[in-house]
Order: sequence, then C-alpha cells, then structure tokens
Amino acid sequence: MELQWQKVHECYEAWLPLDFLPPGSGFIYRNSGNMSPLDPLPSIISPSSSHSECQSQDVVVVGNENTKEFILAGAVTARRSFTFFQVHKDVRLTGIHVRQPHIKPGETPEKVILLQGNDWRKLLLEYVRITAKEMGVKPIDPAENLTGYCTWYYYYADVTEADFLENVDVLKTKVGSGYSPAVIQIDDGYQPFQGDWMDQDSSWPTPLPEIARRITDAGITAGIWLMPFVASTASRTFREHPDWFVKNSAGEPLVFSGWSPPPDHLWASLDATIPAVREHIRNFMLHFHKMGFRYFKLDGLHFGLSSGVYSDPSATPLSAFRLALQTIREAVPDAVILGCWPPFIGCLGFTDHCILSVDTARYWV
Repeated sequence: MELQWQKVHECYEAWLPLDFLPPGSGFIYRNSGNMSPLDPLPSIISPSSSHSECQSQDVVVVGNENTKEFILAGAVTARRSFTFFQVHKDVRLTGIHVRQPHIKPGETPEKVILLQGNDWRKLLLEYVRITAKEMGVKPIDPAENLTGYCTWYYYYADVTEADFLENVDVLKTKVGSGYSPAVIQIDDGYQPFQGDWMDQDSSWPTPLPEIARRITDAGITAGIWLMPFVASTASRTFREHPDWFVKNSAGEPLVFSGWSPPPDHLWASLDATIPAVREHIRNFMLHFHKMGFRYFKLDGLHFGLSSGVYSDPSATPLSAFRLALQTIREAVPDAVILGCWPPFIGCLGFTDHCILSVDTARYWV
C-alpha cells in the first residue's frame, strides 16, 4: 500500500501569554478528561527543564506558589469539540496554547474562561460551578451516599446467573442494616456478544425481567451494565446492520481491538447521526427500563468518540456522542445513569455520575 499524506483541516487555536507572571512561576495543575491518566506524571508539576511542554485537557492552572498568583484557563462547554491546553516553557513559563481540533475557522468555538486568584483550589471550584451551569448539570445532594453491589469487581465477565442470584439472596438480608444496598447491578457477562444487549447468554437461563423483579421486590434498585455505543464484529447487530457504524477512509466499518476474548474482541462504534441507530439505542434502553432496571452503568463511552467518517458530514465525534447520550437520557429520564470510561465534560447534562478511576483487580497489589 502506498502511503500518502492527508491534508489536516485548520482548527480553532489561541495563545495566552504568561510573561506577566512574576519570576519563579512554575506551578502547573493539569487535568485528564477521563479515567485514563495523561501519563505517569502527577497532576501537579513544576517542570525543571527548559523548552518543555505540558499538556492538559478541559482545564489548566498555572501560577506562582510563593506569591499566590494563579491563572485558570478552562473550557466550560463541550458540544462539538474538546479543548486541549499546552503550557510552554523556555527559561520561564511563556504561554498557554489552546486548541479545539473540531472547530474549523469561522465556526463558533467552545467557550473558554479565564479566572485569576490567590488559591488555585478555589479557582477550580469556581470553574466547576460555571461549567455545570453552562452544560445544564442537575444539582446533586452532597449528603447523598449511594451504596450498591456490582458483579464486575469479583467475577469480571465470567459471572453466571447462579453467581449473581446467590449474592442477591445474601444482599437481601442486609436491607435495613448499616450495609443496606441501594443498587444491585449486573455487569458484563449476561449478553452473548458485545452489542447484542437484548439477547441473553446461555449461562443466564432466567429471563432478565424475573431477575430484576427479584431485586426490586427486596426494595433494592435493579441495575445493569452495557456499552451502548459499541458492537463486536461477532454480534448479530454488526452482522445484520454493517451500515450502522462509523466508517474508515475506505468506507468500511472502523474496527478496533476491545478487551473481550475472541471472537468478541473486535469492536466498531455506532454512528449516532443515523436515525435508525438512535432508534436502536432508544429501543434497547426502553427494553431494560420495561424490565424494571432503573440504574444503568454505561461503559466504554470513549469508544463513542471515534474519529472516522460519519453519515452526517457536519457532525463531529463529540456532537455525535452527545446526540447518542441525549437519546439515552430522553428514553430513561427517571433512571440513574453512570458514565464509565467517560470524557467527563462531554457527558455533562446527560449522566448523573461518572467513574473517576481505572478498574481494580481480583487481588491486592
């Protein structure tokens, strides 16, 4: 195959000079936009080498810890593009480069604010308040503490119906105690293939509505896991609807490696700009809702941001992603939605919670 360079579209960029900061300014707080860290370096750094660059997603804070002078630059909207920051340094901090890769010249950029203050933590809190208002985030009671049980952290994808129901029976005895579960959630393992959410694996012979009823009869919310924007190439969904997926430059479904074992290991992202895809997403969410599930762990959300060819040429990966999330939120408005492996700012206004950390394992490290 002959390799050829492709022309990259120009995007929105800006530059914030930092030459007004006092000598010795080297404090940098950088942010990661989802469960995966940017790199092994910590969130708070003070680069010692000259001619260095420091990357951050969504928001960045720079300043001087001795004089207590700090500047926050942060994106408070994310509807068509994420915002990336890069702090530059030569012999001192020189400036912040701002880039929004999916905002083309002439288009309205995502809103970015600048805050100044003597406490960088308070600046972050103010940034969060402003962003939540801009993106329509519902208020959360800070006193609320959600407790529950999820099969993933012990059984992983090997969970069987017998395993699950054994735990349900034990957890039912804890209702009303100091360890009363508010949610019992089925994780990966009930479905035959990723993407076939309305089918059940042979290791789950009891219909899911009956399992949900056994949970709710105990006064506990029934929860379930799924990856709403993904289907494996082995799935019935992919075989029957290969035209539903984000395409590569050759016009074929854009396929990538997932974490499931073969033959379920190759995945593709649903193209939410296709009306039939949104109807498909709406249908399986209503399917679970009708069964009695009111808590949804939506995993692999970052897979809904594939940089490929969409049916709607005006769409961006983020706008398509938010269109899919909007479809889910409208289908189950009374449910609790947990975003897993999420681009945090891109989920705002549609999810109730997002997971902050990577997975644990079956053993102590």
